[in-house]
Amino acid sequence: MIIRLSHKLGRKIGVQPAQTLFLHSNPFADWSAHLFTADRTQYIILTNTTSLYSVMTYGRGITNESKFLSTYCLTE
Repeated sequence: MIIRLSHKLGRKIGVQPAQTLFLHSNPFADWSAHLFTADRTQYIILTNTTSLYSVMTYGRGITNESKFLSTYCLTE
């Protein structure tokens, strides 16, 4: 699974991408994530890169990489 972080979300959780990745061979495993603020509340939007299917959640409490991954990614 590939999750492409925006610079704003990367700064919040302390992660900067090391490289640019090509699209994943499975279109359902390629996602983009962005942090935005509305009415002083932080939200995270996760969007499938191919289908543009999107999910919005609260960004409160997501302060590092491990919390982000445990909240939004399924473990195998």
